[in-house]
Amino acid sequence: MAAEYAIGYAVLSIDGHPISGKVNFTSTAAGPTPTASPTNTASPAPSPSGDSFFTANLGYAITGLVAGVLVVGVLTIITRRRKKQ
Repeated sequence: MAAEYAIGYAVLSIDGHPISGKVNFTSTAAGPTPTASPTNTASPAPSPSGDSFFTANLGYAITGLVAGVLVVGVLTIITRRRKKQ
């Protein structure tokens, strides 16, 4: 629907000064044209993709596992050295 609009804004700049303003515009686009009868088009069921949640996050899981093993290893070494002293 064609109409006149105004958008107001107020922001704080990076150096701390407030900036505000207003933008006026007119929409000239017409709305959608109604169809004579509604069309029922069923979308096909999504096909399963090979990118499941597990495979998408496998890198994070491996990184977390390696980090955990490293932390446990370092803590074990520190604990054993303290017991020897």
